[in-house]
Amino acid sequence: MAGVTVRLYRVEGPALSTVETAKTVTDAEGGYAFTGLAPPRPENHLDRLNYVVLGFADGRPIGIGFFHLRDGKKIVELRMAREVSTLSGKVVDAAGRPVAGATVLPYFAYDRPIPGLLLGTTDAEGRFKIDDLGAF
Repeated sequence: MAGVTVRLYRVEGPALSTVETAKTVTDAEGGYAFTGLAPPRPENHLDRLNYVVLGFADGRPIGIGFFHLRDGKKIVELRMAREVSTLSGKVVDAAGRPVAGATVLPYFAYDRPIPGLLLGTTDAEGRFKIDDLGAF
């Protein structure tokens, strides 16, 4: 898809917040690239560095990045869903009691929230509902 805004998020260290590092727009063939990045260090738990990409296009839910390795290089492919869905449920603690005020994140970067993106918060009964999620 051409014209998709691709945002690059950086995840660093054991507990730092996720930060939007760069963004670009896909070309006529749907291609995009981010250059000059420090190599990821996912295996270093004390000085971890990793990246996540998400795609944004009018009239579509947020596109999710999936990756695979080809010839030793990490290839990230964005999947832009056409259909939307609703995610709803109930958050309970280990004893089965509802958890009020819990944050539910449909989009995250290596177990960390991405600021400014869709999220849900549980009500007094532990229930949440998030609309307009991509159906993959």
